Amino acid sequence: TIYFSNSATPPACTTATARTASADASSSALTVYPNPSQTGTAVYLSLADLPTEGTISVTVSDPKGVRVFSKVVKNEKSILLDADLYPGLYTIRVITASGDTFYKKVAIR
Repeated sequence: TIYFSNSATPPACTTATARTASADASSSALTVYPNPSQTGTAVYLSLADLPTEGTISVTVSDPKGVRVFSKVVKNEKSILLDADLYPGLYTIRVITASGDTFYKKVAIR
């Protein structure tokens, strides 16, 4: 950790805990199938490895960052991403009730 200060007295800094899951955790906690997929094919997101208490928010953004799908679920192990997904690389963001955030990519051909 690096701290910068113009004062002779060192700053009182504390370490913050990040709530975003690491890339490794994100890739293992979420499963998208089939991935890659074809336009017009049903795409599913498995939530089986996430905590089941409370609600889970799922958002899918297109390659330009525009939200194309959003859903809040409770006690579901998988969901259908029922959006018109055209060819491109989409980002799926899942936020659990505890505030943990997971990301996954899905490629549509």
